[in-house]
Amino acid sequence: MPFCTECGARHDDSAKVCPSCGQTISAPPLDEDLDDLLASLDADVEGIAATPTFGDTATHSHAIEPTPDYLEQIQDVRAAIAAQSGALQDLDDLSWDNTIASSIRDELNEALRHLRDLIPPEELAEPHRDFVVGTEKLVHGFVALIEALSAGQSGAPVDAAQGEIVEANDHFHRGTEALNAYLGIDAPETNVAVLGGADAEDDLGLDDLDFDFKDEPAAANTPPAAADSDDAALRVIEAVELDTDEPEPVDSLDDLPDLPDDLASLDDDPSAGTMESPFSGLGGPTFPPSMPVAEAAVPAREPIASAWPSLGDAATDAVLLEIEGGWIRGRPNVYDAIERSIRAAVVDALRAAMETRQRVEDEANGEIRRISLERKRLLDEVESLRRENHGLQVERGELRRSLNELERERQSASNRRQQMFQDTETQRSQLLGEIEQLGGQLEAMRKNIEGLLNLSGVAARQGGGTTSPPSTTLRTAAQVSTPTPPTAMAPDDTTVSEIRIGGIAADDRAAIEFAIEMIDGVALEEPAKDDNGTLVIRLRHAAGVDLIDPLLSLPGPELNYVGAPRDGVLEFAVA
Repeated sequence: MPFCTECGARHDDSAKVCPSCGQTISAPPLDEDLDDLLASLDADVEGIAATPTFGDTATHSHAIEPTPDYLEQIQDVRAAIAAQSGALQDLDDLSWDNTIASSIRDELNEALRHLRDLIPPEELAEPHRDFVVGTEKLVHGFVALIEALSAGQSGAPVDAAQGEIVEANDHFHRGTEALNAYLGIDAPETNVAVLGGADAEDDLGLDDLDFDFKDEPAAANTPPAAADSDDAALRVIEAVELDTDEPEPVDSLDDLPDLPDDLASLDDDPSAGTMESPFSGLGGPTFPPSMPVAEAAVPAREPIASAWPSLGDAATDAVLLEIEGGWIRGRPNVYDAIERSIRAAVVDALRAAMETRQRVEDEANGEIRRISLERKRLLDEVESLRRENHGLQVERGELRRSLNELERERQSASNRRQQMFQDTETQRSQLLGEIEQLGGQLEAMRKNIEGLLNLSGVAARQGGGTTSPPSTTLRTAAQVSTPTPPTAMAPDDTTVSEIRIGGIAADDRAAIEFAIEMIDGVALEEPAKDDNGTLVIRLRHAAGVDLIDPLLSLPGPELNYVGAPRDGVLEFAVA
């Protein structure tokens, strides 16, 4: 179960509101949102990397040729930006409903695109970068300012937008100074816009650009009087040519030249000793003037032997004038050095924060990749187990079908066994009945044989007598009730015949043998035998007795007479 980001309580995956604190549960970010976030971070890193490092004097070399008419085009772009800065000063409705604001934004974007398309010479690479970065910050600050005011925001968003405009002004000033130095223009009062063909009032530095914000009237309406007075003083001091040669000595203070009006006003102005913030325009942050520091009283001490000469000395006056002029000229450099140090520290801090953020993001991405790989491995394992489960189910189904087949076979075998047992019992009963019947027949035959033997013995003792001819009628065991003595055969009157019956079945063999033995006047010479599927029986009978008709009329399978291959041999075959 996921956790609430506000109170840490667990909640269901489908919950929209935390059950503990009542806060709305935000949906987790999608892959597209993460891609957009990473893209924005990359853009921020590129923006920081594109910001020139303060104090870096390395020149940028281009592998391709610069734009042929670069100076003319850069002047045109600067003139267009200066014109838009003048239009910005005249805006009184800072919203996107105002078509002038939208037009200014489009014109600035077009100027920025034109700057990015230009390829400067190697000597103007840094000034060109200042113009590009300044235009980017101006566009971004202007858009952010209107967005913040349209959303009704105040405070930090408005200050951040104004700060970007201030930074854009600094980049424009720095690029203008470098470009003027490249063109050989030494006059500090030369304006950026003048070089581009604009009026002298259109200063690309945007010093006079001021917006009247309802949310911050104090910051927007800060008068730049002190800064203007300082700039005027600087221009006058820079215009004065100081003679480096030894000045002519003067006899009194009255012989000294009069100070210019601007320098004289510095002595009378009590606020001239305070340091004014350089960011007094553009609606940016205005720092309060520094309070004068009370100097401690210098303790009395003996005068130095080599004291400074009086103010009437020409050399002393020239040196003091040069020192004061150098201090006034160097004061902006001090401000610029302080500003550069602060910005360098801020840039280093931002870069360190971005590196830390990038490192954390790399670690998070590595963890996400590891979790993704683990998830993929688990999915593969689950899929493998699912396939194995499917295979086991198929195998179980096959085993179940095999068991069912075996069960049916067992049931069928059991039924066949039961039927065979019943059939066997029935056949056993029949065989027992036949055995009993054959036993009775054998017993009758034994009695008949004994009676014949007895009659033969009696006839032999009497010396012979007439006997009736033997009957060839076949008698069954049921007709034999009392033994009838057979007709006595003299040994000289008998003969042996071999009966061969082919194609007889094994089941019919015993019945044929028994039927042949029951023929009157016939006796077995030797037991019957099998000669390659042919039943061979040797019979002793009276000479001249016809055996063909009695054998053809035997009960059981029908016999056909084949012939007599030699004397004493008769061949038959089952029809």
